[in-house]
Amino acid sequence: MDEEIQKEARIYVITGRSSSGKTTLIKELEKRGYCVLHETAREVLGERKGYETTKREWIYRQKEMFARQKRQEEEAIQNGNRLIFTDRGLPDVLAYCLHLAGYIPEELKKYDFKGRYSGLFVTEKLPWKKDEIRIEKDDREVEEIHDKIVDAYKNHGYEPISVPAFYGSLEEAVGKRVEFILEKIKDGN
Repeated sequence: MDEEIQKEARIYVITGRSSSGKTTLIKELEKRGYCVLHETAREVLGERKGYETTKREWIYRQKEMFARQKRQEEEAIQNGNRLIFTDRGLPDVLAYCLHLAGYIPEELKKYDFKGRYSGLFVTEKLPWKKDEIRIEKDDREVEEIHDKIVDAYKNHGYEPISVPAFYGSLEEAVGKRVEFILEKIKDGN
């Protein structure tokens, strides 16, 4: 990818624990006309649902998520988008590799994540809900993975900005979260 084009683009990651409203925020930003990238994990997990979940399978899934996420980001930039919001980012994969398989594959360890993203927003906790795709067994595991995600970004030079869990109706709370993010971007934080 042309480095000059990549430097002009600003990609902001929205990440956090499972069931914390990331996808809802992304959908609201999309509704408001922003370029958004949807999470690749659900797609991959759905496609691989019938496979036995060995360490090898978990690593395969994470590598596939990484490749799809990277491709999405590059395509969004090549298509001329200069402000992009993504539901999770590449370092999320590192956290899941550690959690699910106990290690990070060498090719992912070598990847340089520094400067790829303009900012990192971490959604504060909301009540966790199990569904047919989520891999976590309980709230404790959700917290363990969350801590690994935050550490993965910090280890690559990113300072997380916590997005509060505003209260009120769902529409009001989501609107406040979006406005919070847009204000932080406008202020250059």
